[in-house]
Amino acid sequence: GQKLGGAVHSWIRDNEFGDYHLFVAKDSAEGTGFYYMGKMKPHLDQFTNAPHEGKNFVRMHFTLHNPAEEKMYEYLTS
Repeated sequence: GQKLGGAVHSWIRDNEFGDYHLFVAKDSAEGTGFYYMGKMKPHLDQFTNAPHEGKNFVRMHFTLHNPAEEKMYEYLTS
């Protein structure tokens, strides 16, 4: 519900460290783990709740500090 998005938004807004890092979960066929995409800057005005299969998620817009490598971008968008 609404609480989750607000809680995440508040945490990001109030983060005293100022660094945010993006990790993307690997496809289940690849096993467990994550790809590290680098530092990111969240757009604090663009948070929405995105429930999926009975779980609560938050959808947000962000900008990566450095562009994704071409191969990784193709993998993620294919």
